[in-house]
Amino acid sequence: MKSATRFLKRFACLALAAILSLTCLAACGGGANDAPPLYSAGLVTKLVEAGAFSEELEELDADTAFLLYRLADSGLVKKEDVFCYTFAAPAVSVEAAEEGYENIFNIVNETDLVTQVPLSAWGYRRYGVDKPLPTGDAALFDGMNRQYKALSGQEYAAYRDPETVERITAAVRRLAPSTSSANMELIAAILNGDLEELSRLMKQGGALSMGRTALRLSAELAPLLGQEQEALRSAHCMAGYYSWLSASPS
Repeated sequence: MKSATRFLKRFACLALAAILSLTCLAACGGGANDAPPLYSAGLVTKLVEAGAFSEELEELDADTAFLLYRLADSGLVKKEDVFCYTFAAPAVSVEAAEEGYENIFNIVNETDLVTQVPLSAWGYRRYGVDKPLPTGDAALFDGMNRQYKALSGQEYAAYRDPETVERITAAVRRLAPSTSSANMELIAAILNGDLEELSRLMKQGGALSMGRTALRLSAELAPLLGQEQEALRSAHCMAGYYSWLSASPS
């Protein structure tokens, strides 16, 4: 039972991150995309069940990277000799730490919704050291926008409401203040569109108020997500990250 509960919490957190990520990724760069999805819901579930995101696998990756990529042949014989740079990475673990992972650098756009999930209020963070992009420096915007337009053919879409990301994450936190099984079961049911399970949960003690909260927050966020769709894409896509890096003085 404990194993099932842990899996449900993990799946719900990953699902939440995936749904919010897809909001930003959909048609990133503009244009329609009628291609079939790369990963079906069934395949994603199988990957999670197989431990594809397990802490054990992360340790295995570190230990076997030298063999797989012949790093020792290049004179790289210690972890301290390897440096990793991530871009637009979400929070990945409640056990993530900076100490011991100082050679991992996370390039983060703090206005990118994907980098804010799963929520830090739930204890999630990234391994290594975060390196924020200078998105708050208005003096850099014009130069960044020129680079972005050269790459994408479009203007960089700024948020109409500067507090969009904060409002979205705050809404999710109001719905699920913690990763308790009740909260995660409700989120999983909402994200999976499981109306039967959602109905069951709402009939349980206390779940009805959560269900009402979910409906209220959906009504609040739906217009916001629609209004800010282009800005969410700009903040997350690779052209945006590259353009902000190019405009950065350091």
